[in-house]
Amino acid sequence: MSNSTIYKFDGAVLWLNGTSLAGSINEIELPEISWDAIEHETIALIGTPEFANKLEALECTITWASYSPEMAEAAANAFKAVNLQLRASMGEYTVNGKTADRSLKIDLTGRCLSNSMGTFSPGEMERESMFKIDFISERWNNQEVLAIGINPPIYRVKGQDLLAGMRRNLGG
Repeated sequence: MSNSTIYKFDGAVLWLNGTSLAGSINEIELPEISWDAIEHETIALIGTPEFANKLEALECTITWASYSPEMAEAAANAFKAVNLQLRASMGEYTVNGKTADRSLKIDLTGRCLSNSMGTFSPGEMERESMFKIDFISERWNNQEVLAIGINPPIYRVKGQDLLAGMRRNLGG
């Protein structure tokens, strides 16, 4: 019998600049971390290896369940960054059943660059905001797994600074 661990999503709350938005979010689409690749072709290789080069733009889309003046203000200023934090509870399961509750926190800093004013119909409102993200981090039980920053350049995986050599070479 396998002793593997399974994590199941139990629930989440989004925080905006330190204020809970519990009950205000239908869905949040977090950034896709995708790298532009550069190819390396030579006559000696039978294939073309690709290497990570630049990070593609990071976007986060929020679909609102309700809206308030504070949310509208945070989404209205395209020049001012906001801090978003997704706090989730993940149930840890093994063959013996649920063994623990684990915390997952995703921190995002970015600017709202697309803010749909919404669709209104009797008793319903649908509205979306899209943020361009400059910083993202993922922590499980307060242990950092990933941190990426655009300016200044940050790229850490489990605490290992993957850009230290580049900054050293550039004099930073």
